[in-house]
Amino acid sequence: MTIHHVNAAQSVSGDGSSWEAAWKSFSAIDWSRILPGDTILIAGGLYKESLRVAASGSAGAPITITAATEAGRNGPVVIDGENLREAGVLIAGHDHLTISALSLVNHAGAALRVRHSHAGVVLENNDILSGDPGGGNARGIDIRQSAGVVVRNNNIATPDSTPAQTDGIWSSDNHDLLIEGNRIVISNHDSTGHSDGIQSFQDYQLTIRNNWIEQANSATEHNHGLWLVNTRAGGLITVHNNVILAPNLTGDSVVTHWHDAGWSEFGRAEFSENTIIGGARTLNLINTPFSSATANILVPARDGSAVSIGGEGIAAAGIQDNLIWAPGGRVATVSDRAKGWADWQAIGYDLSGLYAAPVFLQDYGQPAPLPAGTRGADLTGIAVGSQAASSARTMSAEEGGDGFVPPVVPAPGDTAVGPPLFIGTAGDEAGLSPVSLVGATFQPADYLFP
Repeated sequence: MTIHHVNAAQSVSGDGSSWEAAWKSFSAIDWSRILPGDTILIAGGLYKESLRVAASGSAGAPITITAATEAGRNGPVVIDGENLREAGVLIAGHDHLTISALSLVNHAGAALRVRHSHAGVVLENNDILSGDPGGGNARGIDIRQSAGVVVRNNNIATPDSTPAQTDGIWSSDNHDLLIEGNRIVISNHDSTGHSDGIQSFQDYQLTIRNNWIEQANSATEHNHGLWLVNTRAGGLITVHNNVILAPNLTGDSVVTHWHDAGWSEFGRAEFSENTIIGGARTLNLINTPFSSATANILVPARDGSAVSIGGEGIAAAGIQDNLIWAPGGRVATVSDRAKGWADWQAIGYDLSGLYAAPVFLQDYGQPAPLPAGTRGADLTGIAVGSQAASSARTMSAEEGGDGFVPPVVPAPGDTAVGPPLFIGTAGDEAGLSPVSLVGATFQPADYLFP
């Protein structure tokens, strides 16, 4: 297992064997010398070129490409595409690779691109800012025709305004892709490119779990949290334990799984224990009869529907145990017909679910203060799926027109991603325990009610 070195500040390119003899650029790397188990350390600095990986590791002995940490060589490794180059790191047909701790900015196609890899590719702990090439695609991560790729603990952001499609992560024709623990914040206000948090197209198996996905922009349509289309026959998209925010998306769906009318294959999606906030349609399920939604917290925009079902519907058993709060009173839309809570349960959905106004321990998506006399009955000991709720309350009839306060989310740089936040009733703060989030850096005081 050999350590190799790259340093843009090197005056003359060497053979990579030490910092004194470091390769000066990515193009100078002699890939014939890179063997399974080796590590390529990159010194902090600015690199205006693409890193094209040309070697594979092996099972249990991946090749690692990462930023140096030792004094004098540390600092951000910034790979700048200058809005011209198609990708920062390109992997095509190579396996057992770990790409970590890099900063990738301003790429015209995708910061990290993977094609035709079959096992062991891990993309983790990278900071990504999508490019602004004036149109086309400028995604954070783009993975296609691959298997066994892991995308973990990356921080993905976008420019504030560009007509380019700045999806956080794009996936298509993949097997066994795992997307977990990432923070994806789409700040792009321009909805021309339809910039989604994560987009899946014709995938086989994909797991999306423990991510923070936020549409932090003013777009009212096109910029979705998740857009999952045409899952392959026998395929499964698992969406579990994510926080997905799109408070301003008042004319579109936050999360969609659907099959085109002409698509002959029918895979399925399973949504469980997610917290999804916003949207004219918070969870939009079109022509996906084998899918399910259980133990989620769903809060649409003021006049939106928490669940929308169209085309070939879903059996009632597939949608259960959800906690829904609809500020405008429209719990669901089924075949274009609005349903209140009683109508929704009358057709068999969420018979063991809960229609309640959640109060989040973290200050986002809280219901507005209720007028005097409109408080529903307290319900103690409520648990939605595996989410421990100290208590909740029903919504009285007078609450149907209450407004919705847009989320106030943690500042960029916070690392909290993971389980949906627990719910409780205002006034019961003393009886609640702090939430434990994957990668959290908050203190217990951060979980108190405002």
